[in-house]
Amino acid sequence: MKIADILNETEFDFLKSHFHSLEFKRDYSDDELIEIEEKIDDLYVGKGFTKDGELTELGQLIEPIVDKISES
Repeated sequence: MKIADILNETEFDFLKSHFHSLEFKRDYSDDELIEIEEKIDDLYVGKGFTKDGELTELGQLIEPIVDKISES
């Protein structure tokens, strides 16, 4: 699956700015997608919430990306 095929422009730009090593036009295997999802999930857990547990702007952007990748 190509990551760029399932993301909107904002999500695509976000990943491109945070994960420079990803190739968005490349077909990834299921195992590779799991690794990518784990990296994105690490960012989500680390910076996606305030210390009070509220979802940050970054978290709001990451959440649908993780959902789309995990559903594909």
